[in-house]
Order: sequence, then structure tokens, then C-alpha cells
Amino acid sequence: MSAVLKAFNLHKLKQKISFSTRTCINHPRKAVTEEENIVLTVNIPHEYLEQLYDLKQDDGKLTGLSYVEVLNAFISQNALEIKLDCERINSIIRRYCGEIKTKSKRLRGRVRTEYLAKSKCISVYEKEIARVSEAKNELESAKAVCDTLSKEKYNLNEQCEILSKELCTLQGAKKETERKLECVTKGYQEELNKNEALKQYIEKMGIPDNCENTGKCVADVGKRQQHRKIKELKTQVERTLWFANTYGLHLESLKLSDNSGAEYELEFTAGGTKKSYKDLPEAEKQKIKEVLLIQDKFCVGEAAYHELTMIPAGQTLPRSYLVKQCKDSLNQLCHIERTPGENEGAQVNFYDALRNAIQNHMRTCTANGLSPPERYNIKLSGDGAKMTRLTGFIVISFSILNSGDAVMSPKALNRDKADNHNTAPCDHTSTHLDNLVNAIQSCGISFNVWEKTDANGRASGIYDFTSLMSTDKKLLLEKLPAKLNGVITPATCNEVIKLIIQQYSDKYVIEKVYTTIGIDGYVGVEKLNDNIRRILLQKSNKWDAAKDVLMAEERKKVLSDLEREPRPYKKKADNYWLDGIKESRRKRPRLCDEEDISDGPEDISSLTPEILKLRLKDMGITTRARKLSRLLDMYTVALQSQKH
Repeated sequence: MSAVLKAFNLHKLKQKISFSTRTCINHPRKAVTEEENIVLTVNIPHEYLEQLYDLKQDDGKLTGLSYVEVLNAFISQNALEIKLDCERINSIIRRYCGEIKTKSKRLRGRVRTEYLAKSKCISVYEKEIARVSEAKNELESAKAVCDTLSKEKYNLNEQCEILSKELCTLQGAKKETERKLECVTKGYQEELNKNEALKQYIEKMGIPDNCENTGKCVADVGKRQQHRKIKELKTQVERTLWFANTYGLHLESLKLSDNSGAEYELEFTAGGTKKSYKDLPEAEKQKIKEVLLIQDKFCVGEAAYHELTMIPAGQTLPRSYLVKQCKDSLNQLCHIERTPGENEGAQVNFYDALRNAIQNHMRTCTANGLSPPERYNIKLSGDGAKMTRLTGFIVISFSILNSGDAVMSPKALNRDKADNHNTAPCDHTSTHLDNLVNAIQSCGISFNVWEKTDANGRASGIYDFTSLMSTDKKLLLEKLPAKLNGVITPATCNEVIKLIIQQYSDKYVIEKVYTTIGIDGYVGVEKLNDNIRRILLQKSNKWDAAKDVLMAEERKKVLSDLEREPRPYKKKADNYWLDGIKESRRKRPRLCDEEDISDGPEDISSLTPEILKLRLKDMGITTRARKLSRLLDMYTVALQSQKH
């Protein structure tokens, strides 16, 4: 009960709970009181009831006690107690606590203080007071129960002693059994160790009985059963090829084929879900970039590559979605801008592109052991080309004319312009160009150079030359070196002749030679137009064609390091490109030279007079005959005369 008194802040409470033997004035009528003998009246101040309400809440200190038990804590000091099962007093106190708490919340100041100073009177009946005789009876009952429990405890102690002795006996038997089991286990392990080598050999090299397929073959069942059998086979393969890990190798895929030739590929990679391009290792990314370079270089569409990967022969190729993710990642590295003006177009920043080109050229010179040039010569090229029936492109590009060797030096490009400098227009000559054209024509090749005219028919200052076929180029490169001495710049004459002799079979050499000796390199612009046309027609969806073209070209620049190096070419037949190729072409049958082979002789009796007259005319026979029999006789005689 001391805990109950400590829960109340008694030092803060001004009044105390009082007791009296007088009847409460709030008690019911006297007729009722005569039936019930009131022996005690309890006066409880309002502030006690308010605080008791708070202590009885969910988080209060007296939550587990009833109101009667709390009241007994104060009454017990007077050698009295109320029965704990007195529901009347318990409900009265609970009701008073709720009323006082509710009303005190609405009061403030002096009014609240006066209200809390008041008290509630609770009458206690005689039958609600705990009597000493009842307590004695309860005490005697408790003693009887205690004696009974003591006897039961004594009996239980005796049984525990008996069980303890039996437990000790069983523990001894257990230890003896464990010792015997340990001996048996040790002997069994020794027997197993004797044949461990043979056991491992059997487990690794032997074929388990449950691996054999007792059902139908994979090709003889449906799709669902095929999937189940292949999954079972995949599990057995992983168990069988366990030794691959001992060599530091990991099983990734296995390709099998059935009797009909159909192929099945088993994937053993972890996860089994689609991987993103950024999550792949560098070796896999390298393969995907090489595939993307081929796609952009040869204008292979995404749909065509996807179909290629879906056929059995393309199962080992990278998946098409990975190539697309790689392309998107490279596109993010390119900054494409809109061209100014109303017309649609796209461009890359000229300053950034020129800076990157010069940096790459300087790195190339450093890697080759050459010093970068002090000044760079940049050539700007612009050309308009018709791409489709309704579309035309204006392509503006630039190129670097500098190179580490003297063959591509720009000092040898404008010899005629240097000679015509500070001379009157009527005295301008093209001696060096004419000498070169005459030297080329003396090789037996039809070749000429002319100046283009503008829209008004006047000279534009742009020169064009005759395009040469493959055979003419080879003939030119074979015979021209002997005639170049004194025709081109003396400073580079010997090096150009040496270059042509060493590599005259390379197509790119002739373009370099043309540029070196002074002819405008317009072929590069035309080649760029052809590449743009291919990208537009084969890879672009025509929605933003200019951007698609620039993106493809930028991707090829980024992936240029992955381009395959050409295999070394060793020329075995020196005269093949002069005589051998012509001879091989003569031996090929041409469709126009093949005779019309029919299944049998033609039935000329079914021919009409008009057809017979036309055939006779083709044979050089003119006639006015109209009769069918006469025309048949004439046609038969003409055929016989042709055979003889």
C-alpha cells in the first residue's frame, strides 16, 4: 500500500481523506438506510479524485489496481478495510473521478481552486466491511491448503530422488553407448579411407544411372517437353563438366545439334536476365563497338542486323539491343547543333572539330617520330548534291593538307599559280598542267583537264578531270613514272616516282599523286557525298536526316581505332592487271552469246503467215506471197540453206 501512497503527490494536496461514523446527507432516503446499516462515511476531496483519474489511465502508475484497493490504502491506517469485491463503491469512485475530471477541465483560477477544495461523501455499509472472523476462516483455509502442498512437496522430493538415481544410471549407459558408437564410427571411417581414391575415381569418371535418357529424343517431343529436357540436360552438363573450373575456365555456353541438323545452345551465365551495355566487361564492349563500326561503315540497318542475330548462324553475335545501347551511348558524346536560318540542317561546332583534328594529327606525328608542323593548311570544301528526287544536301567540310612527308606537302600544289603571279591575265599560262596532261595521254589513255564555268558561262576557277576506270588507272601507274621526270616539281619528283613504283596497285595512291602534282582533289568531296547518300537511303528514317548523317560520321571517327588493318598483299602475277584480267573476262560466257536451247524441234506448221513473213525478212528474203503453204515451203528451204 505504500506504493499507492507514493503515487499521490500528498505534499501538494491541501486536504486529506477523512472518515466519520455519521450518515452522509447525500445518502438515499431513510427508508432505504434502515435496510442497510451504514457504519462509515468517507470524505474524499475533489483534488484526490482528479489525481486518481490521471493515475488510472493507460500510462498511469495505478492502472493495475481497482478503486477499492486504492481507497483501502488510506482506510487501512484506521484498522479498517473494504471488501475487494465491492462493486458499488468501485463504480461510485470511478463515476466521481470522471465527473470531477471533466468539470475541472472547464474551470480556471479561483473557481477551480474552490471546486477542488470540495469533497465527495461515500457511505460504506456494514456488509461491505471486511470482518476478522472472515479473515480467520480464510487464514485457516490457506493453512489447510499449505499443509496439503507441503505433503505433495515431500512426495515430489522422494520421486525426484528416485528419478535422479535413474538419470545417473542412464547417463552412464549413454556414455558407454557413445564410446561404442565412436569406436564403430572410427572403424567405419577407416574402411572408407581405404577406398577413397577408388571412390573419387568412380564418382568423377563413372556415368550415373540416372543420367541416361529413357524417354524420347528432343526432336521428337513438343516445345514444352523440349524446354524441360534441355533444362534437365543443362543441369547434368554442369555436374559433368565440373573439372573445367580446375583449369581456371568457366562454362558460358554449349552448342548441340540433333540428327536433323537443328542446333540448340545452352547458356550457363549467371542471372539469365538481359544485361545492360554499361554492365558488360570491356572485352564484350569492344566486340559490340566493332559490330557498330561495321554497321555504320557499310550502312547495315538495325532491322537487318536483328534478323541476322535471330538465325542459327548468328546466335554467337552480340544482341541487337546491346548494339543499340552502344550507339545511344556514343551519340551522347556528340554535340549536334541546328544550322541558323529557316532551312533544316545540322552542324558540329567548327572550332571543336578543327581542334580535335589538329590534336589527332599532332599525336600521329609524335607517334611516328615526326615534329608537328608550325602552320597548318586547312582546306574548306563545299558541294551541293542531290540525294533523292525531292532532297538535296549542301555539305561543307574541311581537311588538313599537312603531312609528315614531303610527298603531301602543299608547296607543290600551285606551280602554275606561282608562275602566273604578277603577270597580266592575257599572259597567264598552264605549262605545268599541260605537260602533265600530255604525259598522261602519251600512256595511251584518254585524259583531259578543263575549267568549269559558272551559271553565267564564265570561268569559275574550279578544274575537273576525266575519271579513269580501273584498267586505265593500272596502266597509268605502270607507264607514267618513266615520263614524270621534268614534268612535276623537281623537289618531290624522285619521291613521287618511287611511291608509284612501290605501290602502284593501291587505288588511294593515285588520288595522292593527283593531289601532289597539282590537280584539284574533288574526288574526296564526291566520295563524301556518296557516303552521305548511302546513310540517308539505308540508315536514316528521313525525319532528321542531317542529324543522322552527322551522328553516323561522328561515331565512325570515335571508333576509327577499331577498324581492321588490311592484310599484307603480295603480288604474284605482275601482268594480271594488264593482260590476265582481260583474258579471264573473255573466257566468261555472256548471256547475249548463248544460243537459245529449246526442248525440241520447233513446229513450224503452227506459225501464222505474219510471223513467217517476219522471219523470212530477218533472213533477207522479201516476198509478196500470202498463202500459208507457200510461205511454209519458202521458210523450210531457207532453214535448210542456213544449216548447209
